[in-house]
Amino acid sequence: MSFASIECFLALEENPLIYMNRGFKDKAAQFDALDLSVFLAIVVALLVAVWLTSRIVDRIQRKCPYRSPLWLFLGLCRAHRLSWREGRLLWQVARAQRLESAARLFLEPERLDAAKRLPALTSRTAELESLGRRLFAESGESQDSHA
Repeated sequence: MSFASIECFLALEENPLIYMNRGFKDKAAQFDALDLSVFLAIVVALLVAVWLTSRIVDRIQRKCPYRSPLWLFLGLCRAHRLSWREGRLLWQVARAQRLESAARLFLEPERLDAAKRLPALTSRTAELESLGRRLFAESGESQDSHA
């Protein structure tokens, strides 16, 4: 048996974890400032990416609904606390009058008066009057009291 084979045999009898640990110790000693700066740059880049993504999503959520006529209409219905049935009635009025944006109904009270004369909505005249008073009477009363 040669001297080299005896060394291999003795090396095998040594704890394999200790042998692996030596390999890691050698690599850990080679850690330098460049590795640290690369690691920090990656962490900073990830944080900036997360921050930018959150800002973009926030901006989209704030602006997007009002770029769409439907979302604007739904937002106005919600702001005026209209029931689903009342919102649907306003939507039907807008469709009957072929409005490009149903939100115009919140600005033009005369459209609700004109809707009472539409054949498809004559059965809902009382609801239209009630809705018109609810949407426009408060602003009319407050303007009269300031004059």
